[in-house]
Amino acid sequence: NVVRRGGSLNYYVRITIPKALRGAFGRREIWKSLETSDRKEAIARSHPVFMDIQRQFTLARCKKKPGAEDLRRAVMSFEWRELEKDLALRQSWMTERDFTAAEARIYKELPAGSTQADALWDLRFRNRAPDHYKQRRSAYEAALKKHIATGEIALIQWAADDIIERDGLLLDPESTEYKTLCHDLLKAELAALQTMRQRDDGQFLDTSDADPASVLAKPTIQSLLDIFAAENPKSVKMDTLNHNVNAVRLFIEFVGEGATVEAITRTKVRDWRQGLKVLPSRAGEMKVFRGQKFPEIVAANQDGKHGVIATRTINKYLNGLGAFCAWLRSDAYLETDPVSEMHVRKDVKKIDRSYSAAQLCAIFSSPLFVGCKSDDKEHLPGKLKIRDHRFWMQLIALFTGARMGEICQLTVADVKQLHGRWVFHITEEGAGEKEVKTAGSERVVPIHSTLISLGLLEHHAARVREQSVMMFPEIKRDTRGSYAGYPSRWYGRFLKRIGVKIDKTRNFHSFRHSFIDALRRAGLSDDQFQPLVGHVKATTTAKYGTEKPGTIAQRAEWIEAVGYEGLDLSHLVATTYSAAA
Repeated sequence: NVVRRGGSLNYYVRITIPKALRGAFGRREIWKSLETSDRKEAIARSHPVFMDIQRQFTLARCKKKPGAEDLRRAVMSFEWRELEKDLALRQSWMTERDFTAAEARIYKELPAGSTQADALWDLRFRNRAPDHYKQRRSAYEAALKKHIATGEIALIQWAADDIIERDGLLLDPESTEYKTLCHDLLKAELAALQTMRQRDDGQFLDTSDADPASVLAKPTIQSLLDIFAAENPKSVKMDTLNHNVNAVRLFIEFVGEGATVEAITRTKVRDWRQGLKVLPSRAGEMKVFRGQKFPEIVAANQDGKHGVIATRTINKYLNGLGAFCAWLRSDAYLETDPVSEMHVRKDVKKIDRSYSAAQLCAIFSSPLFVGCKSDDKEHLPGKLKIRDHRFWMQLIALFTGARMGEICQLTVADVKQLHGRWVFHITEEGAGEKEVKTAGSERVVPIHSTLISLGLLEHHAARVREQSVMMFPEIKRDTRGSYAGYPSRWYGRFLKRIGVKIDKTRNFHSFRHSFIDALRRAGLSDDQFQPLVGHVKATTTAKYGTEKPGTIAQRAEWIEAVGYEGLDLSHLVATTYSAAA
């Protein structure tokens, strides 16, 4: 830990900050100069430096990392205390009656001469205290305004340090959060001075004079957002909840960290939407915007030189804020909906998202299906035959229209016989914390005879023998808890490598579009096949155990009617049915 630093002959103590404490120090390492180029001397000097750094670590562990609400309350309490001190000072001033009585005592008790003169001068100086106080405040107010304009914080650091010490906060003086606290304190001090000026004119009706407990008790948007996230009132998926929370956080950055629910107005939402229109895509990943908040980012991208998010993304952010506002209304924090009819309108063009016959042939005659080079080079020709989820999920989607997530989370128990027919039971019930898009997405789908001929039931039997819970046990959930996370990223790369994916209109969901097109070609109406694709409202008839034999037979007929002109899968029949190569 005693090393030389680049560009210096002197030795330094270099210590890596524990991960849990890096937020408090605002960096990964601590470097302290030992102010000597002699190594032995440096080692001797290093011991007290080590001890001091360890002491800092110990103190940091005893403190808490402040949230936006903690800092807001600290700033408001500071402003209140400043006004309380001002009030106490005013109450200590002499009244005219006090001055007259004190002057009479001096004339009566002290003989004429220097002592009497000094006492009278001191009395008159004390009587001019309000004027002196105004003059000092005026000079101080001018200095505050200059510091606020230039970003200087020296005038107020004493207050920030006092708050950190008194409240036991984990806040590094070199961090951005510390500087933000100082700037907020400067503005609070300026607001207090302006209130004091009103008091000079006899106006003691400012709301700052109200009971601070009632002011501080008013919840901020951030504090309500924390409750909203914890409750997850609609029990939405974690991805959706995280998106909604991030959308509201962007709005909070726009209206201010300490803003209360009264700031969520249609005017504010409208102005925020205007900012979203010039928000760069992936702004958080750009070095030029590192450490900046929403207002600074959109101000720097008014010309759109860093790109902008899509209209669809803008509306997703508005949906996120709208979900939060709906909860606020249900809990009586808001009376109206400030987000309704605020979405950006977009000309919707009919886009063909289905796979063409040529694209389907390209997919199912690719090396993955006929023989590839290796397990991680399934797009290159070779002798290796892969028969895991990469093989089956595309075929299952082709003949069921199921979503990727529905296929990847299939359990062995979800493939079963019902009224004499093999079916997929697409449900969130069972092992593995499964999810479906909506309650109406739970359904029973008969297995197409082509899948059976290709060996799906042999694959299922192999998983049964292994006592596996999942149909595709090699699929692991990603950090967000999704079974489709890793397969989705793999499939996008795979389509590009085999030349099928040329734009965003072709992806795994294109199988679902192709399946629906096939049902329509077979003469089925949308109302008829909606239960097969999960496009109906949740009913008990969609659940396993309530399906009647006639319903299953009818659905099986519809499934068997699905076909794809020009697509020949016979080359896949004579394969070895196992999950491994």
